Amino acid sequence: MVERRQGDIVVIRVSGVCTRATAASLLRLTDLHADLATADPPHRRELVAVLVDLEDTTGLAEDALRDLRGARSRARRTGFAFALTGARAQVHRLPLPVQELLAEFSTYPTVDAALVALGSAAPSPNRASA
Repeated sequence: MVERRQGDIVVIRVSGVCTRATAASLLRLTDLHADLATADPPHRRELVAVLVDLEDTTGLAEDALRDLRGARSRARRTGFAFALTGARAQVHRLPLPVQELLAEFSTYPTVDAALVALGSAAPSPNRASA
């Protein structure tokens, strides 16, 4: 997993198979950013969204997506968006239960599309613009 901040949006890139262990790490990272978003100054960090980029994943485990609901809930309670990017290209390969879980999340075709939609028009580094 690679994490980077782009202004007030955090992008976490996942590669390989997104497992339950991966989801647990993503939940911990989301919790950390939620804590920073609600911290007292000078430690507070403005946060609009956490994006999980799944473009480089080779699979999505059903239990991982179920567990990511916790990250999404924490984001909502704290007042920032939680979205998945790059998963649409592999939807056709996924079992129906995984597709149904994926449909519960806000999704964007690419990180750049999400950045534009969420208010950060700067293209992400190391990604070609569509």
